[in-house]
Amino acid sequence: MGLIRMTTSSDQAGVEAAPGDPGIPGSPGEPVSRDAGGESPELPVAMGQSVGRGMGWMAFSTVAIKALAFVAQIVLGWLLSKGDFGLYSTALAVAGIVTAFRDGGVRDLLVQRGAASYERLVGPVYWMAFTINSAAALALCLAAPAIAAFYDMPLTPMLVVIGLSLPLGTPAAILQCKLRMQLRFGVLSRIQIGSALVRNVGTIVLAAPPFSLGPLAFVLPLILIAIYEGVASYLAARERPWKRRAEPRQWGGLFLATRWLIFATLANIMFDFGPFAVLGAMVSEQVVGVYFFAWQITAQIGVLLSSNVQQVLFPALARMEGNRVRMAHGSLRALRALMLVGGYMSLCLAAVMGPLESVLWHGRWAEAVPGVQILGFFFPMRITFGLCAAVMLAEGRFKGLSFLTLYEGIGITIAAAIAGWTDGSATAVAWWTGGAMALGRLIGTMYVMGSMGVGPGRVLRAILPPWVLATGAAALAVGVDDFLNLGVAARSALAGAGLGPAMETIVADGLRVAVIGAVCTAAFAVGARVIIPTRLREAIAVGPKRIGAKVERLLLLKQGD
Repeated sequence: MGLIRMTTSSDQAGVEAAPGDPGIPGSPGEPVSRDAGGESPELPVAMGQSVGRGMGWMAFSTVAIKALAFVAQIVLGWLLSKGDFGLYSTALAVAGIVTAFRDGGVRDLLVQRGAASYERLVGPVYWMAFTINSAAALALCLAAPAIAAFYDMPLTPMLVVIGLSLPLGTPAAILQCKLRMQLRFGVLSRIQIGSALVRNVGTIVLAAPPFSLGPLAFVLPLILIAIYEGVASYLAARERPWKRRAEPRQWGGLFLATRWLIFATLANIMFDFGPFAVLGAMVSEQVVGVYFFAWQITAQIGVLLSSNVQQVLFPALARMEGNRVRMAHGSLRALRALMLVGGYMSLCLAAVMGPLESVLWHGRWAEAVPGVQILGFFFPMRITFGLCAAVMLAEGRFKGLSFLTLYEGIGITIAAAIAGWTDGSATAVAWWTGGAMALGRLIGTMYVMGSMGVGPGRVLRAILPPWVLATGAAALAVGVDDFLNLGVAARSALAGAGLGPAMETIVADGLRVAVIGAVCTAAFAVGARVIIPTRLREAIAVGPKRIGAKVERLLLLKQGD
Protein backbone atom coordinates (compact mmCIF):
# COMPACT_ATOMS: atom_id res chain seq x y z
CA MET A 1 0.00 0.00 0.00
CA GLY A 2 1.07 3.61 -0.18
CA LEU A 3 2.59 3.75 3.26
CA ILE A 4 2.74 -0.02 3.57
CA ARG A 5 4.89 -2.15 1.30
CA MET A 6 2.88 -3.12 -1.72
CA THR A 7 4.86 -6.36 -2.07
CA THR A 8 3.86 -7.75 1.28
CA SER A 9 1.57 -10.36 -0.17
CA SER A 10 4.29 -11.94 -2.24
CA ASP A 11 6.31 -12.44 0.90
CA GLN A 12 3.49 -14.29 2.58
CA ALA A 13 3.20 -17.40 0.49
CA GLY A 14 5.29 -20.35 -0.56
CA VAL A 15 6.14 -22.82 -3.26
CA GLU A 16 5.55 -26.50 -3.73
CA ALA A 17 7.64 -28.94 -5.70
CA ALA A 18 5.85 -31.07 -8.23
CA PRO A 19 5.97 -34.70 -7.06
CA GLY A 20 8.95 -36.46 -8.54
CA ASP A 21 10.01 -33.48 -10.64
CA PRO A 22 13.69 -34.06 -11.36
CA GLY A 23 14.16 -30.51 -12.61
CA ILE A 24 13.55 -28.92 -9.22
CA PRO A 25 16.27 -29.57 -6.65
CA GLY A 26 14.70 -30.59 -3.40
CA SER A 27 11.61 -32.19 -4.88
CA PRO A 28 10.87 -35.84 -4.12
CA GLY A 29 12.63 -36.70 -7.35
CA GLU A 30 15.90 -35.19 -6.18
CA PRO A 31 16.92 -35.24 -2.52
CA VAL A 32 18.20 -32.02 -1.10
CA SER A 33 21.73 -31.82 0.20
CA ARG A 34 22.40 -29.00 2.60
CA ASP A 35 25.67 -27.30 3.24
CA ALA A 36 26.28 -24.60 5.80
CA GLY A 37 22.64 -23.67 5.52
CA GLY A 38 21.50 -26.99 6.98
CA GLU A 39 21.45 -28.50 10.45
CA SER A 40 24.66 -28.86 12.37
CA PRO A 41 25.59 -29.55 16.00
CA GLU A 42 26.29 -25.86 16.48
CA LEU A 43 22.98 -24.75 14.92
CA PRO A 44 20.79 -24.41 18.03
CA VAL A 45 23.02 -21.75 19.59
CA ALA A 46 23.86 -20.03 16.30
CA MET A 47 20.23 -20.14 15.19
CA GLY A 48 19.01 -18.57 18.41
CA GLN A 49 21.56 -15.78 18.10
CA SER A 50 20.78 -15.20 14.42
CA VAL A 51 17.04 -15.12 15.00
CA GLY A 52 17.46 -12.87 18.02
CA ARG A 53 19.62 -10.43 16.10
CA GLY A 54 17.30 -10.65 13.13
CA MET A 55 14.26 -9.90 15.25
CA GLY A 56 16.13 -6.99 16.81
CA TRP A 57 17.03 -5.54 13.43
CA MET A 58 13.52 -6.05 12.11
CA ALA A 59 12.06 -4.48 15.24
CA PHE A 60 14.31 -1.47 14.67
CA SER A 61 13.32 -1.22 11.02
CA THR A 62 9.66 -1.60 11.98
CA VAL A 63 9.86 1.38 14.33
CA ALA A 64 11.76 3.46 11.78
CA ILE A 65 9.43 2.59 8.89
CA LYS A 66 6.36 3.15 11.05
CA ALA A 67 7.67 6.54 12.09
CA LEU A 68 8.31 7.53 8.48
CA ALA A 69 4.93 6.25 7.35
CA PHE A 70 3.07 7.96 10.16
CA VAL A 71 4.76 11.29 9.49
CA ALA A 72 3.93 10.91 5.80
CA GLN A 73 0.31 10.11 6.57
CA ILE A 74 0.06 13.22 8.74
CA VAL A 75 1.18 15.35 5.80
CA LEU A 76 -0.85 13.45 3.22
CA GLY A 77 -3.93 13.78 5.41
CA TRP A 78 -3.72 17.50 4.71
CA LEU A 79 -2.61 17.33 1.08
CA LEU A 80 -5.05 14.69 -0.19
CA SER A 81 -8.81 14.23 0.08
CA LYS A 82 -10.88 11.28 1.28
CA GLY A 83 -11.68 10.56 -2.35
CA ASP A 84 -7.98 10.43 -3.24
CA PHE A 85 -7.40 7.77 -0.59
CA GLY A 86 -10.45 5.88 -1.82
CA LEU A 87 -9.28 5.91 -5.44
CA TYR A 88 -5.83 4.67 -4.47
CA SER A 89 -7.14 1.81 -2.32
CA THR A 90 -9.47 0.70 -5.12
CA ALA A 91 -6.63 0.76 -7.65
CA LEU A 92 -4.46 -1.38 -5.38
CA ALA A 93 -7.28 -3.85 -4.83
CA VAL A 94 -8.04 -4.46 -8.49
CA ALA A 95 -4.36 -4.39 -9.53
CA GLY A 96 -3.74 -7.16 -7.04
CA ILE A 97 -5.41 -9.71 -9.33
CA VAL A 98 -2.58 -9.20 -11.84
CA THR A 99 0.25 -8.54 -9.40
CA ALA A 100 -0.54 -11.86 -7.71
CA PHE A 101 1.45 -13.43 -10.56
CA ARG A 102 4.45 -11.31 -9.65
CA ASP A 103 7.75 -13.21 -9.99
CA GLY A 104 5.80 -16.39 -10.78
CA GLY A 105 6.08 -17.30 -7.12
CA VAL A 106 9.72 -18.36 -7.44
CA ARG A 107 11.34 -16.08 -4.87
CA ASP A 108 10.58 -18.21 -1.85
CA LEU A 109 11.68 -21.27 -3.81
CA LEU A 110 15.27 -20.08 -3.47
CA VAL A 111 14.96 -19.59 0.27
CA GLN A 112 13.05 -22.80 0.93
CA ARG A 113 15.42 -24.99 -1.10
CA GLY A 114 18.52 -23.70 0.66
CA ALA A 115 22.05 -22.70 -0.31
CA ALA A 116 22.85 -26.06 -1.95
CA SER A 117 20.35 -25.43 -4.74
CA TYR A 118 20.89 -21.69 -5.16
CA GLU A 119 23.49 -21.81 -7.92
CA ARG A 120 21.38 -24.11 -10.07
CA LEU A 121 18.17 -22.16 -9.62
CA VAL A 122 19.07 -18.48 -9.53
CA GLY A 123 19.44 -17.99 -13.31
CA PRO A 124 16.22 -19.72 -14.39
CA VAL A 125 14.36 -18.17 -11.45
CA TYR A 126 15.46 -14.65 -12.33
CA TRP A 127 14.58 -14.81 -16.02
CA MET A 128 11.31 -16.61 -15.42
CA ALA A 129 10.36 -13.95 -12.84
CA PHE A 130 11.31 -11.11 -15.19
CA THR A 131 9.31 -12.60 -18.05
CA ILE A 132 6.21 -13.13 -15.93
CA ASN A 133 6.49 -9.64 -14.41
CA SER A 134 6.73 -8.11 -17.87
CA ALA A 135 3.68 -10.06 -19.05
CA ALA A 136 1.73 -9.02 -15.93
CA ALA A 137 2.67 -5.38 -16.53
CA LEU A 138 1.43 -5.56 -20.12
CA ALA A 139 -1.83 -7.22 -19.06
CA LEU A 140 -2.50 -4.62 -16.36
CA CYS A 141 -1.78 -1.70 -18.70
CA LEU A 142 -4.09 -3.09 -21.38
CA ALA A 143 -6.89 -3.82 -18.91
CA ALA A 144 -6.64 -0.47 -17.10
CA PRO A 145 -9.22 1.45 -19.21
CA ALA A 146 -11.83 -1.31 -18.85
CA ILE A 147 -11.29 -1.52 -15.08
CA ALA A 148 -11.64 2.24 -14.75
CA ALA A 149 -14.87 2.14 -16.75
CA PHE A 150 -16.30 -0.64 -14.55
CA TYR A 151 -15.72 1.30 -11.35
CA ASP A 152 -16.46 4.64 -13.01
CA MET A 153 -13.28 6.01 -11.43
CA PRO A 154 -10.13 7.60 -12.95
CA LEU A 155 -7.94 4.57 -12.19
CA THR A 156 -6.09 4.13 -15.50
CA PRO A 157 -2.92 6.20 -14.75
CA MET A 158 -2.40 4.50 -11.38
CA LEU A 159 -2.86 1.02 -12.81
CA VAL A 160 -0.36 1.73 -15.60
CA VAL A 161 2.29 2.94 -13.15
CA ILE A 162 1.76 -0.07 -10.90
CA GLY A 163 2.17 -2.31 -13.92
CA LEU A 164 5.41 -0.65 -15.01
CA SER A 165 6.91 -1.11 -11.56
CA LEU A 166 6.60 -4.91 -11.73
CA PRO A 167 9.47 -5.81 -14.10
CA LEU A 168 11.64 -3.07 -12.61
CA GLY A 169 11.39 -4.74 -9.21
CA THR A 170 12.68 -8.13 -10.37
CA PRO A 171 16.40 -7.66 -9.56
CA ALA A 172 15.75 -6.56 -5.98
CA ALA A 173 13.27 -9.37 -5.41
CA ILE A 174 15.78 -12.09 -6.37
CA LEU A 175 18.82 -10.48 -4.74
CA GLN A 176 17.02 -10.08 -1.44
CA CYS A 177 16.34 -13.82 -1.42
CA LYS A 178 20.08 -14.36 -1.11
CA LEU A 179 20.29 -11.90 1.78
CA ARG A 180 17.44 -13.72 3.53
CA MET A 181 19.15 -17.07 3.05
CA GLN A 182 22.29 -15.64 4.61
CA LEU A 183 20.22 -14.28 7.53
CA ARG A 184 21.58 -10.80 6.81
CA PHE A 185 18.61 -9.07 8.37
CA GLY A 186 20.59 -5.99 9.34
CA VAL A 187 21.28 -5.29 5.67
CA LEU A 188 17.68 -6.05 4.74
CA SER A 189 16.37 -3.71 7.40
CA ARG A 190 18.55 -0.87 6.16
CA ILE A 191 17.33 -1.42 2.61
CA GLN A 192 13.73 -1.41 3.82
CA ILE A 193 14.25 1.82 5.75
CA GLY A 194 15.76 3.46 2.68
CA SER A 195 12.87 2.20 0.59
CA ALA A 196 10.38 3.63 3.06
CA LEU A 197 12.19 6.96 2.92
CA VAL A 198 12.02 7.04 -0.88
CA ARG A 199 8.35 6.05 -0.83
CA ASN A 200 7.11 8.50 1.76
CA VAL A 201 9.20 11.52 0.79
CA GLY A 202 8.40 10.92 -2.87
CA THR A 203 4.67 10.65 -2.18
CA ILE A 204 4.65 13.89 -0.19
CA VAL A 205 6.61 15.80 -2.83
CA LEU A 206 4.32 14.62 -5.61
CA ALA A 207 1.15 15.30 -3.62
CA ALA A 208 2.23 18.84 -2.66
CA PRO A 209 2.29 21.92 -4.90
CA PRO A 210 3.48 22.52 -7.54
CA PHE A 211 2.86 18.90 -8.60
CA SER A 212 -0.42 18.24 -6.73
CA LEU A 213 -0.87 14.88 -8.46
CA GLY A 214 -3.58 13.58 -6.14
CA PRO A 215 -3.83 9.78 -5.83
CA LEU A 216 -1.20 9.35 -8.56
CA ALA A 217 1.36 10.57 -6.00
CA PHE A 218 0.92 7.26 -4.15
CA VAL A 219 2.10 5.07 -7.03
CA LEU A 220 4.74 7.06 -8.93
CA PRO A 221 7.36 6.44 -6.20
CA LEU A 222 7.04 2.70 -6.91
CA ILE A 223 9.29 3.25 -9.93
CA LEU A 224 11.95 4.95 -7.80
CA ILE A 225 11.65 2.26 -5.13
CA ALA A 226 12.26 -0.52 -7.65
CA ILE A 227 15.40 1.21 -8.90
CA TYR A 228 16.69 2.02 -5.41
CA GLU A 229 16.12 -1.47 -4.04
CA GLY A 230 17.72 -3.04 -7.09
CA VAL A 231 20.90 -0.98 -6.67
CA ALA A 232 21.04 -1.36 -2.88
CA SER A 233 20.42 -5.10 -3.02
CA TYR A 234 23.10 -5.56 -5.67
CA LEU A 235 25.66 -3.66 -3.60
CA ALA A 236 24.84 -5.87 -0.62
CA ALA A 237 24.65 -9.25 -2.38
CA ARG A 238 27.23 -8.66 -5.14
CA GLU A 239 25.29 -11.05 -7.33
CA ARG A 240 24.30 -10.64 -11.00
CA PRO A 241 21.48 -13.07 -11.66
CA TRP A 242 20.69 -11.38 -14.98
CA LYS A 243 24.03 -12.72 -16.29
CA ARG A 244 23.08 -16.31 -15.46
CA ARG A 245 21.65 -18.64 -18.07
CA ALA A 246 17.87 -18.47 -18.42
CA GLU A 247 17.43 -22.20 -19.13
CA PRO A 248 13.77 -21.85 -20.22
CA ARG A 249 13.41 -25.63 -20.29
CA GLN A 250 13.31 -25.52 -16.49
CA TRP A 251 10.51 -22.95 -16.38
CA GLY A 252 7.75 -25.51 -16.73
CA GLY A 253 9.04 -27.40 -13.71
CA LEU A 254 9.50 -24.18 -11.78
CA PHE A 255 5.95 -23.11 -12.57
CA LEU A 256 4.58 -26.46 -11.40
CA ALA A 257 6.66 -26.15 -8.26
CA THR A 258 5.22 -22.72 -7.52
CA ARG A 259 1.62 -23.19 -8.65
CA TRP A 260 0.32 -23.04 -5.09
CA LEU A 261 2.30 -19.88 -4.44
CA ILE A 262 0.38 -18.06 -7.14
CA PHE A 263 -2.89 -19.35 -5.73
CA ALA A 264 -1.77 -18.35 -2.22
CA THR A 265 -0.84 -14.86 -3.41
CA LEU A 266 -4.25 -14.44 -5.03
CA ALA A 267 -5.79 -15.54 -1.75
CA ASN A 268 -3.59 -13.07 0.11
CA ILE A 269 -4.70 -10.27 -2.19
CA MET A 270 -8.27 -11.03 -1.14
CA PHE A 271 -7.16 -11.15 2.49
CA ASP A 272 -5.58 -7.68 2.31
CA PHE A 273 -7.51 -5.89 -0.43
CA GLY A 274 -10.76 -7.79 -0.94
CA PRO A 275 -12.81 -5.34 1.16
CA PHE A 276 -11.63 -2.37 -0.91
CA ALA A 277 -12.46 -4.06 -4.21
CA VAL A 278 -15.99 -4.81 -2.97
CA LEU A 279 -16.57 -1.46 -1.30
CA GLY A 280 -15.40 0.45 -4.38
CA ALA A 281 -18.43 -0.92 -6.23
CA MET A 282 -20.91 -0.43 -3.35
CA VAL A 283 -20.22 2.86 -1.56
CA SER A 284 -18.76 6.23 -2.42
CA GLU A 285 -15.03 6.70 -2.82
CA GLN A 286 -15.15 9.04 0.19
CA VAL A 287 -16.41 6.22 2.46
CA VAL A 288 -13.77 3.88 1.05
CA GLY A 289 -11.18 6.57 1.68
CA VAL A 290 -12.18 7.02 5.33
CA TYR A 291 -12.05 3.27 5.99
CA PHE A 292 -8.75 2.95 4.11
CA PHE A 293 -7.28 5.84 6.10
CA ALA A 294 -8.28 4.15 9.37
CA TRP A 295 -7.04 0.76 8.19
CA GLN A 296 -3.73 2.23 7.02
CA ILE A 297 -2.99 3.91 10.35
CA THR A 298 -3.64 0.69 12.24
CA ALA A 299 -1.88 -1.53 9.72
CA GLN A 300 1.36 0.41 10.06
CA ILE A 301 1.82 -1.56 13.28
CA GLY A 302 0.20 -4.87 12.51
CA VAL A 303 1.25 -5.62 8.95
CA LEU A 304 4.84 -4.50 9.46
CA LEU A 305 5.26 -6.65 12.55
CA SER A 306 3.67 -9.60 10.78
CA SER A 307 5.80 -9.23 7.65
CA ASN A 308 9.05 -8.74 9.57
CA VAL A 309 8.42 -11.75 11.77
CA GLN A 310 7.83 -13.87 8.69
CA GLN A 311 11.01 -12.66 6.99
CA VAL A 312 13.04 -13.61 10.06
CA LEU A 313 11.34 -16.86 11.05
CA PHE A 314 10.83 -18.45 7.63
CA PRO A 315 14.52 -18.99 6.74
CA ALA A 316 15.32 -19.83 10.37
CA LEU A 317 12.54 -22.41 10.69
CA ALA A 318 13.42 -23.83 7.27
CA ARG A 319 16.77 -24.84 8.77
CA MET A 320 14.96 -26.77 11.49
CA GLU A 321 13.28 -28.97 8.89
CA GLY A 322 12.08 -32.17 10.57
CA ASN A 323 12.60 -30.95 14.13
CA ARG A 324 8.99 -30.12 14.95
CA VAL A 325 9.60 -29.90 18.69
CA ARG A 326 12.01 -27.04 18.24
CA MET A 327 9.74 -25.43 15.66
CA ALA A 328 6.76 -25.63 18.00
CA HIS A 329 8.72 -24.21 20.92
CA GLY A 330 10.12 -21.34 18.88
CA SER A 331 6.78 -20.56 17.25
CA LEU A 332 4.95 -20.49 20.57
CA ARG A 333 7.51 -18.10 22.05
CA ALA A 334 7.21 -15.89 18.98
CA LEU A 335 3.41 -15.90 19.30
CA ARG A 336 3.60 -14.79 22.93
CA ALA A 337 6.04 -11.99 22.11
CA LEU A 338 3.99 -10.86 19.11
CA MET A 339 0.77 -10.61 21.09
CA LEU A 340 2.51 -8.74 23.89
CA VAL A 341 4.11 -6.13 21.65
CA GLY A 342 1.36 -5.95 19.04
CA GLY A 343 -1.43 -5.85 21.60
CA TYR A 344 0.09 -2.94 23.47
CA MET A 345 0.92 -0.93 20.33
CA SER A 346 -2.46 -1.47 18.65
CA LEU A 347 -4.57 -0.72 21.73
CA CYS A 348 -2.48 2.25 22.83
CA LEU A 349 -2.92 3.78 19.39
CA ALA A 350 -6.66 3.18 19.64
CA ALA A 351 -6.75 4.90 23.03
CA VAL A 352 -5.00 8.09 21.92
CA MET A 353 -6.52 8.35 18.45
CA GLY A 354 -9.31 10.79 19.36
CA PRO A 355 -7.16 13.65 20.65
CA LEU A 356 -4.33 12.69 18.30
CA GLU A 357 -6.54 13.28 15.26
CA SER A 358 -7.48 16.68 16.66
CA VAL A 359 -3.83 17.63 17.07
CA LEU A 360 -2.71 16.37 13.67
CA TRP A 361 -5.69 17.07 11.40
CA HIS A 362 -7.99 19.37 13.43
CA GLY A 363 -11.08 17.28 12.73
CA ARG A 364 -10.40 16.75 9.02
CA TRP A 365 -10.28 12.96 9.57
CA ALA A 366 -12.57 12.73 12.60
CA GLU A 367 -14.73 10.21 10.70
CA ALA A 368 -11.79 7.78 10.72
CA VAL A 369 -11.31 7.83 14.52
CA PRO A 370 -13.94 5.17 15.35
CA GLY A 371 -12.49 2.95 12.63
CA VAL A 372 -8.99 3.19 14.11
CA GLN A 373 -10.32 2.40 17.59
CA ILE A 374 -12.30 -0.60 16.37
CA LEU A 375 -9.53 -1.97 14.17
CA GLY A 376 -6.99 -1.31 16.93
CA PHE A 377 -8.90 -3.68 19.18
CA PHE A 378 -9.00 -6.47 16.60
CA PHE A 379 -5.65 -5.96 14.90
CA PRO A 380 -3.37 -7.83 17.36
CA MET A 381 -4.72 -11.03 15.80
CA ARG A 382 -3.71 -9.82 12.31
CA ILE A 383 -0.09 -9.88 13.44
CA THR A 384 -0.22 -13.67 13.85
CA PHE A 385 -0.50 -14.16 10.09
CA GLY A 386 3.23 -13.74 9.50
CA LEU A 387 4.02 -16.35 12.13
CA CYS A 388 1.58 -18.88 10.67
CA ALA A 389 2.86 -18.27 7.16
CA ALA A 390 6.48 -18.73 8.25
CA VAL A 391 5.67 -22.06 9.92
CA MET A 392 3.77 -23.43 6.93
CA LEU A 393 6.37 -22.21 4.45
CA ALA A 394 9.20 -23.79 6.43
CA GLU A 395 7.37 -27.13 6.48
CA GLY A 396 6.51 -26.98 2.80
CA ARG A 397 2.76 -26.86 3.48
CA PHE A 398 2.10 -24.47 0.64
CA LYS A 399 -1.25 -25.84 -0.46
CA GLY A 400 -2.52 -25.61 3.11
CA LEU A 401 -1.32 -22.02 3.40
CA SER A 402 -3.10 -21.17 0.16
CA PHE A 403 -6.46 -22.47 1.32
CA LEU A 404 -6.06 -21.06 4.83
CA THR A 405 -5.43 -17.59 3.40
CA LEU A 406 -8.29 -17.93 0.92
CA TYR A 407 -10.79 -18.90 3.60
CA GLU A 408 -9.80 -15.91 5.73
CA GLY A 409 -9.83 -13.55 2.75
CA ILE A 410 -13.30 -14.69 1.70
CA GLY A 411 -14.55 -14.16 5.23
CA ILE A 412 -13.23 -10.58 5.41
CA THR A 413 -14.51 -9.72 1.94
CA ILE A 414 -17.99 -11.08 2.72
CA ALA A 415 -17.98 -9.10 5.96
CA ALA A 416 -17.13 -5.90 4.05
CA ALA A 417 -19.92 -6.60 1.55
CA ILE A 418 -22.43 -7.09 4.38
CA ALA A 419 -21.34 -3.83 6.00
CA GLY A 420 -21.55 -1.96 2.70
CA TRP A 421 -24.99 -3.37 1.95
CA THR A 422 -26.59 -2.97 5.40
CA ASP A 423 -25.04 0.27 6.64
CA GLY A 424 -22.56 1.75 4.21
CA SER A 425 -20.50 3.63 6.78
CA ALA A 426 -16.77 3.29 7.41
CA THR A 427 -17.43 2.51 11.07
CA ALA A 428 -19.70 -0.41 10.22
CA VAL A 429 -17.10 -1.74 7.78
CA ALA A 430 -14.47 -1.60 10.53
CA TRP A 431 -16.68 -3.61 12.91
CA TRP A 432 -17.53 -6.28 10.37
CA THR A 433 -14.09 -6.68 8.82
CA GLY A 434 -12.24 -6.41 12.13
CA GLY A 435 -14.41 -9.06 13.75
CA ALA A 436 -14.16 -11.40 10.76
CA MET A 437 -10.39 -10.97 10.60
CA ALA A 438 -9.88 -11.67 14.32
CA LEU A 439 -12.11 -14.76 14.30
CA GLY A 440 -10.50 -16.12 11.15
CA ARG A 441 -7.00 -15.52 12.50
CA LEU A 442 -7.80 -17.22 15.80
CA ILE A 443 -9.05 -20.33 14.03
CA GLY A 444 -6.13 -20.24 11.60
CA THR A 445 -3.54 -19.87 14.36
CA MET A 446 -5.03 -22.78 16.30
CA TYR A 447 -4.92 -24.89 13.15
CA VAL A 448 -1.27 -24.12 12.37
CA MET A 449 -0.04 -24.47 15.95
CA GLY A 450 -2.14 -27.59 16.43
CA SER A 451 -0.36 -29.26 13.51
CA MET A 452 2.85 -29.00 15.55
CA GLY A 453 1.27 -30.49 18.65
CA VAL A 454 0.41 -27.21 20.40
CA GLY A 455 -3.13 -27.54 21.72
CA PRO A 456 -5.86 -24.86 21.61
CA GLY A 457 -5.48 -24.19 25.34
CA ARG A 458 -1.81 -23.25 24.99
CA VAL A 459 -2.61 -21.07 21.98
CA LEU A 460 -5.31 -19.22 23.91
CA ARG A 461 -2.98 -18.75 26.87
CA ALA A 462 -0.45 -17.22 24.53
CA ILE A 463 -2.98 -14.89 22.89
CA LEU A 464 -5.57 -13.83 25.43
CA PRO A 465 -3.61 -12.55 28.49
CA PRO A 466 -1.65 -9.83 26.65
CA TRP A 467 -4.69 -8.94 24.51
CA VAL A 468 -6.98 -8.60 27.53
CA LEU A 469 -4.25 -6.76 29.43
CA ALA A 470 -3.74 -4.28 26.57
CA THR A 471 -7.50 -3.75 26.25
CA GLY A 472 -7.79 -3.10 29.97
CA ALA A 473 -4.86 -0.67 29.94
CA ALA A 474 -6.38 1.25 27.02
CA ALA A 475 -9.81 1.34 28.65
CA LEU A 476 -8.28 2.60 31.90
CA ALA A 477 -6.40 5.36 30.08
CA VAL A 478 -9.53 6.52 28.23
CA GLY A 479 -11.49 6.32 31.49
CA VAL A 480 -8.97 8.54 33.25
CA ASP A 481 -9.25 11.07 30.43
CA ASP A 482 -13.05 11.09 30.67
CA PHE A 483 -13.18 11.13 34.47
CA LEU A 484 -10.73 14.02 34.81
CA ASN A 485 -12.16 15.79 31.75
CA LEU A 486 -8.61 16.59 30.74
CA GLY A 487 -9.52 18.53 27.60
CA VAL A 488 -11.66 21.08 29.44
CA ALA A 489 -9.23 21.30 32.34
CA ALA A 490 -6.28 21.90 30.04
CA ARG A 491 -8.08 24.55 28.00
CA SER A 492 -9.12 26.33 31.18
CA ALA A 493 -5.55 26.34 32.42
CA LEU A 494 -4.35 27.75 29.09
CA ALA A 495 -7.06 30.40 28.83
CA GLY A 496 -4.84 33.19 30.08
CA ALA A 497 -1.76 32.23 28.13
CA GLY A 498 -2.73 34.24 25.05
CA LEU A 499 -2.43 31.29 22.66
CA GLY A 500 -5.75 31.78 20.93
CA PRO A 501 -8.63 29.27 20.72
CA ALA A 502 -7.12 27.13 17.96
CA MET A 503 -3.71 26.77 19.61
CA GLU A 504 -5.29 26.19 23.01
CA THR A 505 -7.21 23.25 21.56
CA ILE A 506 -4.07 21.80 19.96
CA VAL A 507 -2.02 22.08 23.13
CA ALA A 508 -4.83 20.73 25.30
CA ASP A 509 -5.35 17.71 23.05
CA GLY A 510 -1.60 17.20 22.92
CA LEU A 511 -1.57 16.98 26.70
CA ARG A 512 -4.43 14.48 26.50
CA VAL A 513 -2.40 12.32 24.12
CA ALA A 514 0.55 12.40 26.51
CA VAL A 515 -1.53 11.54 29.58
CA ILE A 516 -3.55 8.80 27.88
CA GLY A 517 -0.40 7.28 26.38
CA ALA A 518 1.45 7.41 29.69
CA VAL A 519 -1.40 5.85 31.66
CA CYS A 520 -1.87 3.12 29.04
CA THR A 521 1.85 2.35 28.97
CA ALA A 522 2.24 2.33 32.73
CA ALA A 523 -0.86 0.19 33.29
CA PHE A 524 0.23 -2.31 30.65
CA ALA A 525 3.82 -2.50 31.91
CA VAL A 526 2.76 -3.00 35.54
CA GLY A 527 0.11 -5.52 34.57
CA ALA A 528 2.55 -7.47 32.40
CA ARG A 529 5.17 -7.37 35.17
CA VAL A 530 2.72 -8.79 37.70
CA ILE A 531 0.66 -11.18 35.59
CA ILE A 532 2.96 -12.40 32.78
CA PRO A 533 6.57 -11.54 33.73
CA THR A 534 8.09 -14.43 31.76
CA ARG A 535 6.47 -13.27 28.54
CA LEU A 536 7.57 -9.73 29.25
CA ARG A 537 11.15 -10.95 29.60
CA GLU A 538 10.86 -12.87 26.32
CA ALA A 539 9.67 -9.77 24.48
CA ILE A 540 12.41 -7.59 26.00
CA ALA A 541 15.05 -10.14 24.95
CA VAL A 542 14.19 -9.54 21.29
CA GLY A 543 15.38 -5.94 21.43
CA PRO A 544 18.87 -4.47 21.85
CA LYS A 545 20.64 -5.82 24.95
CA ARG A 546 21.53 -2.44 26.45
CA ILE A 547 17.99 -1.16 26.24
CA GLY A 548 16.61 -4.49 27.40
CA ALA A 549 18.82 -4.49 30.49
CA LYS A 550 17.63 -1.01 31.46
CA VAL A 551 13.99 -1.96 30.94
CA GLU A 552 14.43 -5.07 33.08
CA ARG A 553 15.94 -3.01 35.88
CA LEU A 554 13.15 -0.44 35.60
CA LEU A 555 10.49 -3.15 35.85
CA LEU A 556 12.41 -5.01 38.60
CA LEU A 557 12.49 -8.16 36.50
CA LYS A 558 14.60 -10.92 37.96
CA GLN A 559 16.02 -13.99 36.29
CA GLY A 560 13.68 -16.28 38.16
CA ASP A 561 10.50 -14.42 37.19
